[in-house]
Amino acid sequence: MAFFRRHLWGGFIATALAIAGIGVVLWQNDSLHAYLTLREAPNLGILIAVGLLSACFPDIDIGSTSQRLFYRLMLLLDLYLLCERNYRAAALLGLAAILPVIDKHRGWTHTWLAALLVPAVFFLTPMLLSEEVQPFLLMCYAVSVTAYTSHLVLDGYIGDVMVPAQNLTISALFVALTVASAFIAVPIGPVPVTLQSCVVLLAGALTGSRNGAASQAVYVFIGLVGLPVFAGGRGGPGMTLSPTFGYLLGFIGGAYVVGYIRERAACPTRRRTLIALIAGQAVIVTAGTVYLYFYFNVVLLQSVGWLAVLGMSVLPFLAGDAIKVLLAVSIVITFDRLGMTRFAPLPRDR
Repeated sequence: MAFFRRHLWGGFIATALAIAGIGVVLWQNDSLHAYLTLREAPNLGILIAVGLLSACFPDIDIGSTSQRLFYRLMLLLDLYLLCERNYRAAALLGLAAILPVIDKHRGWTHTWLAALLVPAVFFLTPMLLSEEVQPFLLMCYAVSVTAYTSHLVLDGYIGDVMVPAQNLTISALFVALTVASAFIAVPIGPVPVTLQSCVVLLAGALTGSRNGAASQAVYVFIGLVGLPVFAGGRGGPGMTLSPTFGYLLGFIGGAYVVGYIRERAACPTRRRTLIALIAGQAVIVTAGTVYLYFYFNVVLLQSVGWLAVLGMSVLPFLAGDAIKVLLAVSIVITFDRLGMTRFAPLPRDR
């Protein structure tokens, strides 16, 4: 019961943060006022319920309070779907109910991939079946992923110190953070200013090269399959021919480079961390610049030189990039000092 309460509280905090992030996104798109009405109040309750249930889901593979709660709710929902003759949805729900028992406790249900896929069964599959994007289901998915990840974070603690295995599970959180940061954008020419590069650098620095790159690869993938997770609420395979697609590819490489450089030392110093973050930012900018040149000269068939491309993709963002790198450095150093990364506590530079 103590673990159940801990995960319930952790899920509540994660849900509150996710809802706050959704509120920021809606505010950025001038649509927050539409949700601040009495008519929308039940939806807030649904989001909180989704978050709390998602935070308890990983423990349904054992005889626990979470298991009893979930399977009773699943039974009622499945009976309702059968009565409505919605057999396809009932079958998918039944499949979701069976999956947790095919592995040992803290097996696949306690991985970052499960934190992305399990909520997808409940909230993204209905959109695929209806072939219609439903904003509220996207909100439920974001809340569910965040709350699910809170369970993994709490299970990855020994006392107050995050164990190395936690770097894998927290990658799911960086997918959600990358999505949220995409909607905080300031348009400047063909390339908007966002907080995404800062999140990408943190993903590589805090979770390592492979996990950091994997989180960004998942982000790019879900955007290309059609979810509106890119800057400006865009998505779909057509993004491969957009002027900013190179930056999306750079996110994967940048996160990997940051993690790789820090992994070369058992106790990365401040200097190494700064070098790693600068190198990661350079990878992002280089990939974006090269693809922007390709976009103008090949896709649009316009003759645009390298100097003109650099003037659009590099020079206007130098100050902002420097600020984001310094912000990332301070966050990473703080996490290192607290022992909340895969590395040993941060030593003093000599």
